[in-house]
Amino acid sequence: MAGRLRAWWRGLPLMRAFFCYAVIWFVASASISLVVMELLMHAFDAEVYAAGEHTAQVDSGPYVYDAGTGELVPAVSIEMGASHDHIAFLGMRSGTGRATEAGDGYSQETYDASTGQRVVYATMDLLLSDTSLQVMDWGGNYAEADYIAAGGNPYNPEPISPASLADYDAQERAERVPVDGEIARVDDGDEEFVISNVGYYVSQDSDPTMTGAAVAYRTLAVATPFVACGILAVVLFRKFYLRRLSGPLATLHEAADNIAAQNLDFSVGEVPGREFGRLAEAFEHMRVSLVHAHADLWRTAEDRRRLNAAFAHDLRTPVTVLKGTLEMASLRCDEGMSPDEIEALSAQVKRLEDYANSMSEVTKLEDRPVRLQPTDLSELASDLARQARDMAAASGREVTAEVVCGDGFRGNEPDAEFSVALDRQLVEEVAGNLVGNACAHADRSVVVEACLLPAERESGADASWTLRLVVMDDGPGFSPEALHHGCDPFFSEAKSAEHFGLGLNIARTLARLHGGDIQLANDPDGGARVTATFAAGASMA
Repeated sequence: MAGRLRAWWRGLPLMRAFFCYAVIWFVASASISLVVMELLMHAFDAEVYAAGEHTAQVDSGPYVYDAGTGELVPAVSIEMGASHDHIAFLGMRSGTGRATEAGDGYSQETYDASTGQRVVYATMDLLLSDTSLQVMDWGGNYAEADYIAAGGNPYNPEPISPASLADYDAQERAERVPVDGEIARVDDGDEEFVISNVGYYVSQDSDPTMTGAAVAYRTLAVATPFVACGILAVVLFRKFYLRRLSGPLATLHEAADNIAAQNLDFSVGEVPGREFGRLAEAFEHMRVSLVHAHADLWRTAEDRRRLNAAFAHDLRTPVTVLKGTLEMASLRCDEGMSPDEIEALSAQVKRLEDYANSMSEVTKLEDRPVRLQPTDLSELASDLARQARDMAAASGREVTAEVVCGDGFRGNEPDAEFSVALDRQLVEEVAGNLVGNACAHADRSVVVEACLLPAERESGADASWTLRLVVMDDGPGFSPEALHHGCDPFFSEAKSAEHFGLGLNIARTLARLHGGDIQLANDPDGGARVTATFAAGASMA
């Protein structure tokens, strides 16, 4: 399962792979951001709570100013009138059971359960001593003249100086709409309550719980998503670039450089991605085709080198004879040449002519075109059998020839109508050459096996089938030297003036023209075994 998953991942097209990397980036970034932000906010809350235990936060209000005591009194706002266009501020003086912490200037205090911080009411002493606190007018209860004078918005958000708060309060109370008579009756002599049509609130410029560490935690929490997205984007998309773009391109570039330098002793490795994978396969096919082409060129050059060397070697004998005969003739020029000497000269000239013709035939074979034609296998088998019997009978020895048909031939499939594309004449020439050699060396029998096999799918091969002919005889077999050099030009262990050792060389040349080859071997039970293969085209009805 893991192997198939890896193969699927490596074979993804670039677009899908990029989408997968983007999904991984988004999920990982979101997960890491949420976890880190949660941890940072926990640290932020802990820092704020710890700082709140040693600091106090001022309650923002509302407040009313008590002219009798010259102090701010915590109040509540009550909306008055049917249209709620008036506000009454009802404050409660001290001495009603509210505790005041002595000596610190703070009045009644409570605690914020979330931060552990004390919450205190503002006092005049606190306003005068703490410059971070500012007292502001709550607004409301403006008279018509106020709206006219202010152009429709008489509210003034400017801070009020604590030192001038008493004068400001007295003036505003007198100018604004009174509210004393619009609420439930409160005894004017009751010192417990203060009613006013002017209210105030207190703003605090800085939060004492926001220490440097708390600010850092909150800043990091805000920056975490951007940092996580950025870092993971660099990591993941760099990996995408290296694995899906840079790596495959480097492999293909290296392959191109090796091919350009004709260094074909390598293989193009597998690269991830469907597009680059197909391109790598194309590079590998090209490399293998070039290897085969170079091998064919080298083999052709080697064959020509051996052919020229063998021709030069065998040419020395008739040339030496001719040279010696001519020297003898020059010494006895006055006596003339005898008939035997003339016959010897004629024989050597004939041998030279035969050598030249043989060389010409071998050279022409390499340029012979291969003409593929639909070939009925049953007819081919019948012709091979007849050819083998005729050659055995013509050998002048008591040799029997038999043709055995294997898979793909009508002999084993009587109801099949099957044909392949072959150069039938070329196949019969090779078969005749091999059967002739077998009949010459067999003791009593020659066997030809013919079968059609699926072609091996090698790079650059267009054939669908392989025709294989195996020619076996019960003779002495090949010597060790013949197994290695039997197909070399002019190689023969029993060379004569009529036979120059070109039979197997010609057969191999023709087989290779047809996309096959010749292989020599000795049968384990004795005798020689020669296998010829031919590349056959696609089957046709």
